[in-house]
Amino acid sequence: MPARIRRVLRVFLTLFIVASPLITHFALTAGRWGVIAYALVLGQTALGLWLALTRIRHPYNYAAAAGLLCCSVMLLILHLQSGLVLSTGLPHALVNLGLFILFALSLRPGHVAVITALSRQMHGDLPPAVDRYTRRVTWVWCLFFLLELAGSALLLGFAPIAWWSVFVNVLNAPLIVVLFVGEKLTRSFWVTNPPRERLADIVQMIAWVSGKLTKRGHRGLSVRES
Repeated sequence: MPARIRRVLRVFLTLFIVASPLITHFALTAGRWGVIAYALVLGQTALGLWLALTRIRHPYNYAAAAGLLCCSVMLLILHLQSGLVLSTGLPHALVNLGLFILFALSLRPGHVAVITALSRQMHGDLPPAVDRYTRRVTWVWCLFFLLELAGSALLLGFAPIAWWSVFVNVLNAPLIVVLFVGEKLTRSFWVTNPPRERLADIVQMIAWVSGKLTKRGHRGLSVRES
């Protein structure tokens, strides 16, 4: 595929990922079950199929893709609102569950916590106090991902669908930003002369976590204690 077409597709994909949660929230709260809702479910299903086929290890990718496709088609036919909830709620749950497992497993004895490994990759060897601090930050992120899962499940089970949609579709990204920025702003209260990341470091960190989540982690950044 030519590079120009890939860039255009990447732009459209980014716009869809950013806009679809907000449009989904509008459809769920306004009760618009027409063309917009069908387009959202189909678009999110297509994105899920692509991620399943390209990011999950063989042969589990085919099973995941088939399950997602069957569920989406059935809910489109039987209950469009449920299909819209599934197409936006399932990725939210899977991503937070995957991140929770990734971060929690790195906290096992003999392993380097995810945030510690990222800090060492960006800044080299760090003082023991910084290593302890980054391990505690990894615990905080574990708690955050767990609260995301619990909050989504409780709201979906016991609250109006509009409340659940606000939490999953509207507040998800801002809550991540608040925790990330809050940690950076308060870091100096917990550690003396803490390391600071550049924008390029943050991009590398996000790419590494995304790679580990999809079983395509970058070489050279291990989470096992040597």
